Amino acid sequence: MIRVMPRQVVDLIDSLFPFAMTEQAGTSGAPTLDWRNRYQLVSLLELAGNIPEHLVILDAELVAKFVIAMAVLRTAVTTWENNINAPNSGVAGMPQFDGLHPVTAIRLALSNCPDEAPSPDTTGLEFIEDPDLRESIRLDISTANIDLANGESKAATVMAGAAVEALLLWALQEHQRPAARNQAARDLVDSKKTSKKPNSQLERWDLAEYIEVAAHLNVINPETATEARLTQLFRNLIHPGRTIRLGQTCDRGTALTAVAAV
Repeated sequence: MIRVMPRQVVDLIDSLFPFAMTEQAGTSGAPTLDWRNRYQLVSLLELAGNIPEHLVILDAELVAKFVIAMAVLRTAVTTWENNINAPNSGVAGMPQFDGLHPVTAIRLALSNCPDEAPSPDTTGLEFIEDPDLRESIRLDISTANIDLANGESKAATVMAGAAVEALLLWALQEHQRPAARNQAARDLVDSKKTSKKPNSQLERWDLAEYIEVAAHLNVINPETATEARLTQLFRNLIHPGRTIRLGQTCDRGTALTAVAAV
């Protein structure tokens, strides 16, 4: 199944049914659509039907309008398919939509939906108190899992790597004092486990530094550190020069490792 964002459906409506951009409740500016418009409506229904459910985030009133409008259009198309010259089967403004055309109602509903949101089965991360950070990381995890399921290995590897980095940064900020972090970084340089002293600002460290300091301070266990190191290496394969130099590419194996690290 293709993945469709609400904005893509809105753009299609604007292209095929320009009246929906400007129609106002209580007016009668929308044309009546009939069997000659069936292909455009089928395209709209097909695209809207492929929006993931977790992106259709609406209040009760807009949900009702969206569902009813989609049903009205499906019924009209079915009627036309059974009898192409069916009388009195045009689609016009509807009283329950304050006179708005069903196409306009669909556009209105989808204009209020996000193009990105974590899927409902994504780990909640309730231990992160900052709601914006929590939802940002959940979105990366959700996207990585969706990309993996759809065979988009490079995207899954990159998004899982981003989630690993964000989680390690959060853990080091929340659970380790600056003095302990800095001492761990110095210890790693002295023992030649890392080649350079990290920046004085934690937010400017790179993923490799987060991993090594977190492992040194037992923020993550050795098995997790191994997975994270592989994720860091695989994420760097997005750079064409590195891919050519090493003869490696992102594939399902790298994606699975990165998701496992998360």
